[in-house]
Amino acid sequence: MAYLPKGGLKKILSVKVPFPRKHKFYGEHYWEIGKKGYSLGKIREILSKYFIIKREFYPPENMRHYFFVLKVKNN
Repeated sequence: MAYLPKGGLKKILSVKVPFPRKHKFYGEHYWEIGKKGYSLGKIREILSKYFIIKREFYPPENMRHYFFVLKVKNN
């Protein structure tokens, strides 16, 4: 019998805004993935110059974060 967490199974739904908003700096974040000018593709492109992207994912616990597992490129 499989273990179910208290409260049963949960489905994770992630909805992306189709029209990125311009980023407003409030003293905490200089940029955010998905804001205008900072698409996920652009971030991948920048990271790929210096690193090999081994894995990338949203953690199910907090879909507002996005993680990259990187390996330094040997030049």
